[in-house]
Amino acid sequence: MGGPPNGARAEIGQDERDAERNAEIFRLRTEEWTQPQIAKKFGISQQRVSQICDQAMKNLTLPAIEDMRKAAAAKLDLAEQAVWEVLRRKHVVVQGGRPARHSHVDDDGVEQPGEVIIDDKPILDAVDRLLRIEQRRAVTFGYEAEQKVNLSGGVKYEIVGISNEDMR
Repeated sequence: MGGPPNGARAEIGQDERDAERNAEIFRLRTEEWTQPQIAKKFGISQQRVSQICDQAMKNLTLPAIEDMRKAAAAKLDLAEQAVWEVLRRKHVVVQGGRPARHSHVDDDGVEQPGEVIIDDKPILDAVDRLLRIEQRRAVTFGYEAEQKVNLSGGVKYEIVGISNEDMR
């Protein structure tokens, strides 16, 4: 009966250790660790990692938020640069470990290899990735955020088939 109430910290300093651990969890999350990786490192559930990170986000100051946006922008810039490098490369279809080619039959009836077949899938995938990067930028910098619109004025109702006199 003389111990701490149910749910209270039994050790002095436990709150400080938790705060340090939670700060480390949030730091790792901002450095591209996944929630499952963090959960395994600290021996907690992925759900708990998510809760800790959500709470940390609520407690951020404006300068910290701006720093996070700058870091996110730098990562998005690197990702976009990598996608553009993929787009600049020539991609060919590969079959049996060799570039696939169009073939044609020559005047002697012999099949001759033609030009390599261009593979459009990596290009289309890269375009999709560019769109996802741009969507992430829109979310990060808020230029696709919902906007509140105020409307004022009146509404006029008209009932067809009933005269104004009948309505009185």
